[in-house]
Amino acid sequence: MGNVSSRPDDGSPLYLRDQSRLTISSLSITNQRRKTLLNVVPNGFPATRVSAIRDLGDSSVVEYVQDPDTLPGAAPNFLIKVNNDEELIFNFTFIIRQSQGFLPATSSAKDVIGMMDTVINGLTYVSASTAREVENLVTREFHADPNLHKNANVQLVGDYSTGGSQSVSFEWSWKWRPPKPVEDRGGGWRNNCSFLEYDQRAHRLNTLASFSFWVSNPQPLSMPGSPSPPFHLFPPPKLRLPSSQSLDSRVSGQEQSYEDAPPSPNPLSLDMIVPQIQMADIPKVDVSCQRPGEDMSATEDGPLFRATMKALEQKTGNMRTRMKKVLRKAEAAQLAQINCNDAIGGFMEALREASNSNANAYEKQNAINLEKVIIDPLTKLYTLDIKQAESKKRDFEEESKDYYAYVSRYLGQRQDSLKQKKRAESDTKYQTKRRNFELKRFDYSSFMQDLHGGRKEQEVLSHLTKYADAQTRSYLAAAKKVEQMLPQLEALSAEVQDADKEFQYQRTELPAVPVEAVVPGTSSSGNGTSTSDSELNRSDSTGYQLRPIPTNSTTATVTNGASEKLGTQRKEGLLWALSRPGSHVDPRGLNKQAWHKFWIVLDAGKLSEYSNWKQRLDLHMEPIDLRMASVREARDAERRFCFEVITPQYKRVYQATSEEDMKNWISAINNALQKCS
Repeated sequence: MGNVSSRPDDGSPLYLRDQSRLTISSLSITNQRRKTLLNVVPNGFPATRVSAIRDLGDSSVVEYVQDPDTLPGAAPNFLIKVNNDEELIFNFTFIIRQSQGFLPATSSAKDVIGMMDTVINGLTYVSASTAREVENLVTREFHADPNLHKNANVQLVGDYSTGGSQSVSFEWSWKWRPPKPVEDRGGGWRNNCSFLEYDQRAHRLNTLASFSFWVSNPQPLSMPGSPSPPFHLFPPPKLRLPSSQSLDSRVSGQEQSYEDAPPSPNPLSLDMIVPQIQMADIPKVDVSCQRPGEDMSATEDGPLFRATMKALEQKTGNMRTRMKKVLRKAEAAQLAQINCNDAIGGFMEALREASNSNANAYEKQNAINLEKVIIDPLTKLYTLDIKQAESKKRDFEEESKDYYAYVSRYLGQRQDSLKQKKRAESDTKYQTKRRNFELKRFDYSSFMQDLHGGRKEQEVLSHLTKYADAQTRSYLAAAKKVEQMLPQLEALSAEVQDADKEFQYQRTELPAVPVEAVVPGTSSSGNGTSTSDSELNRSDSTGYQLRPIPTNSTTATVTNGASEKLGTQRKEGLLWALSRPGSHVDPRGLNKQAWHKFWIVLDAGKLSEYSNWKQRLDLHMEPIDLRMASVREARDAERRFCFEVITPQYKRVYQATSEEDMKNWISAINNALQKCS
């Protein structure tokens, strides 16, 4: 039949994750009459191959079909074929074995290697058409509803353990059912089945074994123009019910003589005739539901982050206006609906037939749906989230202002006036300030992204969809004409539910805040290397991208024509510098001016400075042409982490946030100098 593999993606007929933990020793497929149709057995332990054989006395050929789910360009896979014989029952025999490991030691002895019991908790059986559908069941569906066993394609097998024995064998049977109502191409159903174990610590289902097969749905051949049944040379076998004297009898004694007779040219088909289900067009809606996007909080504070937050803040105002309008209209509609209900109720009372009539049940239910599904949730969203956007913005701006003010004071400390202890305390305080700022920035970014294109916007869409669903189902109870709208609405509801499940699954897999404690001034040699924050990256002057780079600034590669001539090294980041360049005559006069932070871009053989980077990028001074410049560490500077770019006209001193960042800038500028020359 094929090979046995421990990797699920190599196309083997049977996947076993760990044969010493769980293995399938045999599989027997029987029908309703307890006749064995097929036996599947491995070649031993550990199994490397599995074989499919018929029962004794059955000389029919084991059939295979080509897997319709084979990837384009890949080698074709073949699935074993089983005919849909009234009822298919899969009888599995499993073996779990003890594993070798360290046994707990006593107080006077050391740990020893021995056999440990194997425990399998929550062994679950999942079946679907493809491996992708099985993966969807055990990930998104499982996280959306942990009671996965309510699904018709999922069954709980049980909890098993070796219990002190070297190996334990147990059996389990499963009655096959089509994984979906519509047949696949080829007149049958593709089946992908998996046995999974529940991991309580990670709250997930891990696959232990999986296999695929094909169930064919044979159709009897009809004789055109002949309404009468076909003529048979031999009469069909007579069936009788099992008696108390012979429980194993299924076919009368005359059946043995028919088996020795030559086959009829038109044998009677004993297979169950299943009506062919027409392929129905699955309704689709042209609605693009929001999906979880890239997390902006993972990028460092810079022009891209500020521009994104500014755009979201503008959208918050528009969203606030729209939600207020929706709430006003919904409340007005509810009031009008209540007045309409009262008028209709009085009219029906006047006709005396209203006592047994329920004609206005829809209007009452619609008013209830408006209040519970639209007004109450949107009022809560508007009060607790949309109106809090301004306060969130103020908190972030205050924290940002306080943080950068402290960073300026921290970098302004004289290098020769700091003692080792005081320097360590200053570095620790800087890290605390930085961690608090990053947490505040992460909180504000997550809040804004949840509000626009995130969970909050998804909640609005979900509530509106629920209201539309409830309203339409009420229409269906009142008038059959609205039934034509139900398939499109169900498709929209399914799309929204899938989006809800993806957001819920993303929340369970949300990583920790991407803030790492970095101590400035540590050496980058030996084992003392440190990794700074990731920084936002721009591929050109009009569009931005995000790439995680383990430095305080961003290095990218551009491919335009000017860069190919002057060097392809691109780097950008935040540096501190004086308001204007210093002269060669007074290199020590660095403290006569104030230090400011600039967004520095190294590209195309030039070093450009930008100010006002929180709002927009304004060029502060003419870019420095590196073809007539040099760079070195500013050893005579009174501030820490300083380097200087020397040109024939002036000397420009920059201050980085750490020693590693300073060395990275010097290295990047030197590389650009070499490519320019």
